[in-house]
Amino acid sequence: MSSATLPLSMINPGQQAQLIEVCGGQVLHKRRSDLGLSVGTQVQVVQADAGGPLILAFKSDARLALGRGAAQTIMVKVKVQECR
Repeated sequence: MSSATLPLSMINPGQQAQLIEVCGGQVLHKRRSDLGLSVGTQVQVVQADAGGPLILAFKSDARLALGRGAAQTIMVKVKVQECR
């Protein structure tokens, strides 16, 4: 197993990832933190329709719809399986 670092907007439904960097200004950073999206948070993409918002599951029972623009400013680490 290895890990890849990608913007959250690139994660497919069903994949799990850990937030490693939240970009943007102070206001955006505080807003995301208030919603529970901070560095180290584990998330799973529940839904990611083309052009629509991402639906995230995190902290056991929380759900959040996040626009693609905002998702592009959040970097995550995803576990990927290596082909042998």
